Amino acid sequence: MTQADVTSLDTLELGLRTLAIGALLVWGLSFGLAEGPRRVRSAGLLFCASAIGFAFNEHGPTRALIGGLGQPLWLLSVAGVGWFWLFVRALFEDRPLDLRALGVPAVLTLSGLVGWFGPDGVQPTVWILHHALELIISGHAAWLVVRSWRSDLIDARRRLRAGIIGAMTLFVGLLAVVQVRAVLQPEAAQPRLLIAALFAVLVIAGATAFLRPREGLLGGSRRPRSLSEAATVDEALIARLRVQMTEAEAWREEGLTIGALALAVGAPEHRLRAVINRRLGYGNFTRYVNDHRVGAARAILSNPAEAGRTVASIAFDLGYGSIGPFNRAFRDVTGMTPTEWRRQALSVPLADS
Repeated sequence: MTQADVTSLDTLELGLRTLAIGALLVWGLSFGLAEGPRRVRSAGLLFCASAIGFAFNEHGPTRALIGGLGQPLWLLSVAGVGWFWLFVRALFEDRPLDLRALGVPAVLTLSGLVGWFGPDGVQPTVWILHHALELIISGHAAWLVVRSWRSDLIDARRRLRAGIIGAMTLFVGLLAVVQVRAVLQPEAAQPRLLIAALFAVLVIAGATAFLRPREGLLGGSRRPRSLSEAATVDEALIARLRVQMTEAEAWREEGLTIGALALAVGAPEHRLRAVINRRLGYGNFTRYVNDHRVGAARAILSNPAEAGRTVASIAFDLGYGSIGPFNRAFRDVTGMTPTEWRRQALSVPLADS
């Protein structure tokens, strides 16, 4: 390859990365201005910032454009997969993010710092471990996308799973493989132009998807529609749903799905999704079910006559297959563990078993 060819390829890569950076700036602005849960907007902004850092720092001519800003952007980009994972979790899991979630990008940042500034003898090993961890995290992000697919009540967000976010998850995995190969075979040619082209296409598509004014795209509980809009909804279906959830206590069924509930109320699944989302304000079916279960749990845990029951037995009685999901759901709704709630409600220290 001649020097002219190399220069031409560098120029093309510079153009692709500049295009991607522009799209990411627009995408980040959309998160700053959009309506939606703060956790989703904040995680989206961090993801965009880390992706901008990647676009600048992975290419010499582009990196030269930012001078001293390269180092802080590198700190964000070295944990880019972690920030992507955090964004996926915030977007698709209708539950609060705690400080533990920040541990994922923090670990990647730490390993990146060791890989960059550590002893020469350990740097290659650390970078291989760093990129292997990126593969694991990207795989978990893909699992998060798929796991709550069926329970997602927001059509725009459900469609997004199969498109932009799924493609980005695969790209993150591909990038990790390429980076591991670069460590093991530094003399081999790297598909930099291909990576830059895929990156530009994905971020432009992502920015376009999030700039479209689609209600509820960022998730969270949606406000019920006005009375005039509510009048068009099947009130009989709402009445049957209320019977199933309050009188028949369908939520006690372990592994209850929206398909099973739709069958019980005698309605198509898509209509039931629309009612729970638009009339009741829920973006996720699991959160809807958990609210019923946690409401019953609070009554049990506050009842002195039930003080002898273990938290595990309460969880099983309420439809949970194990105590872990129950504890998480209870903490998401109340901000406390079931044991903490019981102690506060009964005003006596009780040992959990």
